[in-house]
Amino acid sequence: MNAFKSFCSLLVLATLALPAPAASPRDELLRLVPEDVAFCLTVQDLRGHLTALADSPFVNQLKTTLVGQAIANAPELAQLAEAEKFLKQHLDLDWKTLRDDILGDAAVFAYRPGPAGKMEQDQGIFLVRARNPATLAGLVERLNKAQLKSGELKKIEECEHRGGKYFRRVERDQPANYYFLRGSILAFTPHEEMLKRALELDREAKSADTEAPTIARRLTHLGTDKALLTLWINPRAFDAELERKEQTAQNEAERVFLQTFRNYWKSLEGLVLSVVQQENLEVNLALRVKPEGLPSAARKFLVEAAQKSELWNAFPPDAIFASAGRFDVPAFIELFVQFLDDNTRKGIRDSIDQSAGPAMGKVLRDLLPCLGPDVGFCVLAPAKERGWFPDTIWATKVRPNLEGKPAEQTLLDALNFFAGLAVFDHNSKNADRLDLKTLQQDKLEVKYFVNAKQFPAGFQPAYTIKDGYLLLASSPEAVRRFQFARTPGPAGTEIPLMRLSCVALRNYLKDHREALTTAIAVKNQIAQPEAASRLDKLLGGLQFIDGIEWTQRPTAGQVILTLRVKPSQPLRK
Repeated sequence: MNAFKSFCSLLVLATLALPAPAASPRDELLRLVPEDVAFCLTVQDLRGHLTALADSPFVNQLKTTLVGQAIANAPELAQLAEAEKFLKQHLDLDWKTLRDDILGDAAVFAYRPGPAGKMEQDQGIFLVRARNPATLAGLVERLNKAQLKSGELKKIEECEHRGGKYFRRVERDQPANYYFLRGSILAFTPHEEMLKRALELDREAKSADTEAPTIARRLTHLGTDKALLTLWINPRAFDAELERKEQTAQNEAERVFLQTFRNYWKSLEGLVLSVVQQENLEVNLALRVKPEGLPSAARKFLVEAAQKSELWNAFPPDAIFASAGRFDVPAFIELFVQFLDDNTRKGIRDSIDQSAGPAMGKVLRDLLPCLGPDVGFCVLAPAKERGWFPDTIWATKVRPNLEGKPAEQTLLDALNFFAGLAVFDHNSKNADRLDLKTLQQDKLEVKYFVNAKQFPAGFQPAYTIKDGYLLLASSPEAVRRFQFARTPGPAGTEIPLMRLSCVALRNYLKDHREALTTAIAVKNQIAQPEAASRLDKLLGGLQFIDGIEWTQRPTAGQVILTLRVKPSQPLRK
């Protein structure tokens, strides 16, 4: 037993003696960024990302197309070649060295606003962590010499702050700027105070075994470790300016709006926009909030929005476009009116009553809370024989009213009332006739409009309530295609919000090319060949993308919204 205890003690000591994992190049730079900055833009592993992209199947495909050839022959590339000649002549630097050895590891730009109302006191700093310290030092030395020789730079003064050395560059026609160089790290700024603070942070980081910098930890919590580019926004940097705007509001409506907005803003702890390049390209928006700081209506609205809509089991998987989510209408209305003063609220209510009549206006206000929370929209390619107009469906769940009574019939009565008004108004003002007809689909009654002269082939706007959902569709056939799957779709950590299938869109454009060409020519009053050329250009652009989707990943206190572009060929091998 004593031997076992001794072995465990040695194991623990050996573990503690292991060196801590080295900080990433990005985190090395973030140690020098003050926590009170408003924006912090980081770029990491530019070398690896661009190399992977250059060798990817996507770029290889692009090179073989007319679009790729046009890019290769673009005049902007010739201008880049001239710029590279200038860099080579004066700084002995080419694009590859700049990309790989200077900017390839990490670069950071941070911005700190001045006091409220004093934009002239804004400050910023640019930081680079180079792969090769000698290459970085050589570049700085050559740049200084070139500018001194040209007279653009008058002199360079060595300065000291708390044991750290930095340099003051006095330019001919511009304010001085400052930099320090420590191994692989270069810091540059027009603001001496910002540079001194970076020196202090650098000294603190070297004198103590500190954990990852605060900004780096926040970026990690929001899932941006592997991102090529991140933009962190610090909400606290804007608190003073928002308070100043509220105090100087010009009227009551503006004051109420700013006061409510500021209360919500206080609950926002961080916001990050990031770009991730793997096989697909992702743009992520991550928000971290304190739920306890939000009003009850906002919390209720966000809880509903964080759940997957059952409409994803009703919209056909081959849809060209589909979007669905959970939208709590009563909670949103309660949330929305918090931003309005009493006069504005009354004005909105009076406007509804004037346009629909007091009685019908009350019906509409009573029906709004009955809609949702599931709401969605999809676009489907029609059958070839039914014309070129796509099948579209807008659907929203219908739930009982505030008294717990069914609202379907009241909602249909309101729709029938407005549909009758629309028919009467159109037929009293136009020679062509608009008719409202009824169709039985099994046991379902579907109302739809017919106007053979004005409506394109396949377009017969329809409405009904089916499977507990209010449907507004482009035709009765589109209503028929709204069917819930017998088994739910696969579960996952991501909740879909929107999908665009470029594959389905390409097929639709090809299958209905002749009819679409005619429709484009008529609508834009152009010749058929010009319309066909426009359609072909659209198809040419769509060949590079298979789909675009928007998803969310909600967790306690934060949500990450992702816009994902799926190219026809991957961006990495």
